[in-house]
Amino acid sequence: MTRALFIATVIAWGTSWYALNFQLGYAPIEISICYRFGLGSVLLGLILVLTGRLKPIATPIHLYLSLLGFCFFGLNFFLMYNSTTYIATGVASVIFTISAIFNGFNQWLFLGRSPAPQVLAGSALGSLGVACLSSDQFGGDSSQAWIGILLALAGTYIFSLGNMISVRVTALGVDLPNAILRGMVWGTLGSAAGCIASGQHFTIPRAPEYWAALVWLSLVATVAGSLCYLSLVNRLGAAKAGYITVLFPFIALSLSTLLEGYRWHWIAALGVLLILLGCLMVFTTGPAGLSERLYRRQRAGCDA
Repeated sequence: MTRALFIATVIAWGTSWYALNFQLGYAPIEISICYRFGLGSVLLGLILVLTGRLKPIATPIHLYLSLLGFCFFGLNFFLMYNSTTYIATGVASVIFTISAIFNGFNQWLFLGRSPAPQVLAGSALGSLGVACLSSDQFGGDSSQAWIGILLALAGTYIFSLGNMISVRVTALGVDLPNAILRGMVWGTLGSAAGCIASGQHFTIPRAPEYWAALVWLSLVATVAGSLCYLSLVNRLGAAKAGYITVLFPFIALSLSTLLEGYRWHWIAALGVLLILLGCLMVFTTGPAGLSERLYRRQRAGCDA
């Protein structure tokens, strides 16, 4: 089950970068983000109602849910999208992989769980691999590139904080689908308020590709992707689940190869190797874990 969740999340989020291309230029980014999570809230709400899984949530917990929406379904997207005004989207996606490191740090800071050295080392190795894959997008001498880098780093850290809040919400007894629905609603309301405050107009694009991309981003990337990812956070911990952010840019670049004419070179091939090695480093059971597992099997045999 864990492997299936991992693959599904990588595919859902990896394809979202290509889908975004069909929305650019039709509406302001902030408006598209608001539409995305608004539609995602409706779709997930209908799913929960039809399956009988919609549950009431105590009012005090909505404080955490609003924070979840602010971090996971609002501010991080605003910062990441706007960072691409100053830097290439490939650079922004590489910076986003640092969330694997941020997750390990925040897990230690807020939950008191020190990440294993191989988790940190594997995440760093995977991030280096993605940097190699995107090396041809690091060109340009813009004097304002540092603004985009800071925006992307801030968005990545906000995303990591959302991971920590999701762990807190589920610890309070709220199941993930209901937590995500409420968080998404709060994120949509926050985004709408931000759009109104900044004077953005809620335009209705007429291009069919815009709405097709919106449905994909809302249903697959937002609803399905978020459910799978936050399930992994609860199963594996935020540090290991965060390694997904190292892999999905590889999916995005693969789509660019097939659909946008991206050209591979030896540095990109090296990047693939580094990502695979980093993945093995993070998920392969170390000697201590193997010894513990063998001990449990021996105990089970004795008890039998």
